[in-house]
Amino acid sequence: MWNPTARAHHSRAQLRYGSDLTDAEWHLIEPYLPAPCQRGRRWRWPMREIIEAIFYLLRAGCPWRLLPDSFPPWRTVYRWFCTLRDDGIFESLNHHLV
Repeated sequence: MWNPTARAHHSRAQLRYGSDLTDAEWHLIEPYLPAPCQRGRRWRWPMREIIEAIFYLLRAGCPWRLLPDSFPPWRTVYRWFCTLRDDGIFESLNHHLV
């Protein structure tokens, strides 16, 4: 039931965008996402920023090139989206969350 306590607990007012993840939501999905490799070049963008950008695009329904500047470049987000889609990460994530 939506009472003042439940509303405060599920409020998204402190987030940058309505599609952004809270810390609790991030901790739920983080184990199912790829970890950075121990060798080679380091990731320039944190995985959380990439996922939040993908969620923003899915929620807004806007083209990739209209991704706001507060997110990583659209080409980076698109590349990660294709990688996560092709590797079955989204299906696995959906299975574990449901």
